[in-house]
Amino acid sequence: MTERVDEMDIGLATSAALPLLDDDSRLLLYALQKRNIDAQPLIWDDPAVDWGDMEMCLVRSTWDYTPRKDQFLAWAQQVAEVTQLWNPFEVIRWNTDKVYLQDLEARGVRIVPTRWVAAGEPFDLAAVMASNQWEQAVIKPTVSANGNDTHWVTPENMADVQAQMALLAQTRSLMIQPFIQSITTVGEYSFVFVDGAFTHAVVKKPQSGQFKVHEHLGGTTRRYQPMAEEIAFAESVLDAAGFETLYGRVDMVVDDKNRLCVSELEVVEPSLYLVHAPETADILADVLQMRLQTDAILG
Repeated sequence: MTERVDEMDIGLATSAALPLLDDDSRLLLYALQKRNIDAQPLIWDDPAVDWGDMEMCLVRSTWDYTPRKDQFLAWAQQVAEVTQLWNPFEVIRWNTDKVYLQDLEARGVRIVPTRWVAAGEPFDLAAVMASNQWEQAVIKPTVSANGNDTHWVTPENMADVQAQMALLAQTRSLMIQPFIQSITTVGEYSFVFVDGAFTHAVVKKPQSGQFKVHEHLGGTTRRYQPMAEEIAFAESVLDAAGFETLYGRVDMVVDDKNRLCVSELEVVEPSLYLVHAPETADILADVLQMRLQTDAILG
């Protein structure tokens, strides 16, 4: 029998591995509680939770969904039918597979050049790199997170990576991109937006000799003060997506021509790097409070 939660304002969807949320989302939780908003972390795939018992659901640290994307999408659709879901289901469905980058590119957004490999399609990594004149590359599944199954391809390890990813490609689609050298020097930028407005940016750098910027893999993150043209580029990416979003993150790198390129647009469950910009937790909490008040007046 489904366990009913006392009527609450906001459920913050998380994973079983993070039942009390990550550090980032806990800052948001505290900001909501300061405003007397009843918000609680809830595990997204817990069958005991009745998502209809809350005014809205925010997808936060649901970082275990990628191996079971279909289950996650079914959950998101069901939640959207009984309460407000942010970001909306249509956004989540579009953004859970990195093939969304094709849509952004078609709408004029500069992305990191990408060659796509459909699930079950044979591919020759050496041929792809040779035809595109890439000395090094990065290959990963189009549905992935936290750097899982992501490889930096060099002439020395190409054969091993080919064998490993060919097995994976039997059931999963892949993407192959040139290795962006600036990742190891400049790093990767993340620009955060709340209710469509830019709030702050960070720059993430990998550990020396590595290429993954994730902190749990030794990467570092610090706040970054962007230039106006960088903010404008990030804004154009979010605009090109064409969806209403409560929160979003635009990840960008600098290519070999010193141009910004989109590496990812994160609008499902992005870390918003609130620990580097605590004021953004208050901005997001204010937006949510206003939406709850508006719904109460209209409802």
